[in-house]
Amino acid sequence: MERTSQFVNVWFWARDDENVPDDVKDAATLKQSAKVNPDAWGQPQANFVSNYTCDLAAAIKSQNIIINLCLCGDWAGNAYLSTRPSTCVDHVNNDPAAFKDAYWDIASLTILSPTSSGASKRHHHSHKRNYF
Repeated sequence: MERTSQFVNVWFWARDDENVPDDVKDAATLKQSAKVNPDAWGQPQANFVSNYTCDLAAAIKSQNIIINLCLCGDWAGNAYLSTRPSTCVDHVNNDPAAFKDAYWDIASLTILSPTSSGASKRHHHSHKRNYF
């Protein structure tokens, strides 16, 4: 996501997408003085422009990152095996023991923010496996 007072652009690349820009792939290892170039990332999936009907600076304040761990989302719910009882939602709600060893392995999360010099300030978070 690129957010300015004039616009918000959002891109998405799958983990194995060969079109992920190099500066995005290498964001975790960028030097503090390095720059990313969103103009070279292609067309964003979403573009919100600040104008007289939508003042982005007033509408969008501090942001939180939420990692949605929905077990029965659009993809998972549609891929639910018919050999399982009932629906995905019923299975998750009624059989918590089936998920006792479930975990998400998030290798890292890197947040780049612009600096006054035009460089990208890096906020990198890396964790070992987290269990819930």
